Amino acid sequence: MSPPLEVQVKCINIRTKDYYVGVPFHPSGIETDIEKPCWCLKTMQPFGPDNEAVSDSKCRDGRGCFEPDAL
Repeated sequence: MSPPLEVQVKCINIRTKDYYVGVPFHPSGIETDIEKPCWCLKTMQPFGPDNEAVSDSKCRDGRGCFEPDAL
């Protein structure tokens, strides 16, 4: 039996160009393990309301401005 998958819930306010481009890969050719440029919908900047950087790996539960995305 394999261990249960751990699902990381992203903040509902994080955006990348991935949301607006309908392809299964990043069109710029960026490797999948490299952080993609992101912005916050609350600030419309690459930093959140807490003045910390916005990224897929940083905008998670535990951050003061985090709002979970409905699964």
